[in-house]
This record gives sequence, structure tokens and C-alpha cells, in this order.
Amino acid sequence: MATEMKHKLTPAQISMLASLAAGRSWDSHISGRSAYGAANATVHKLQSLGLMAGHSITDAGRVALNNTAGK
Repeated sequence: MATEMKHKLTPAQISMLASLAAGRSWDSHISGRSAYGAANATVHKLQSLGLMAGHSITDAGRVALNNTAGK
């Protein structure tokens, strides 16, 4: 039986997934040069978790985003 590790999404990860889920680009919520630099790490982490593929949200990303609603 495989166990699934839970990952608590950061506010930056939630914002990025929410932008993608709404049909916007991954960086639509970002402003400022330093925010773009930090966003690269967020993109890489979401991709490594399987929540984002390329510049699109995955089904797993939608589930993770829905699980954060109301928390």
C-alpha cells in the first residue's frame, strides 16, 4: 500500500494555482521584480509536487487547491 505525503500549500502556491485554475497565467497575480524571482521557486515546487505541469494546473493541483478552500 502506497502512502501519500501531504504538503501544506503556502500562500504563494495557493495564489499561483488559483490563477491557473481561473484560466489566467501563472504570474498574473505577481507584481514587482523580486516577486518574479521568488515565483520561480514556487513554480518548481508545484511542478515537483505534480500540481502544475508546464504552465498549467493538473488535476492533482485542482484537488489540492479545493482542499485549501475554507481553511
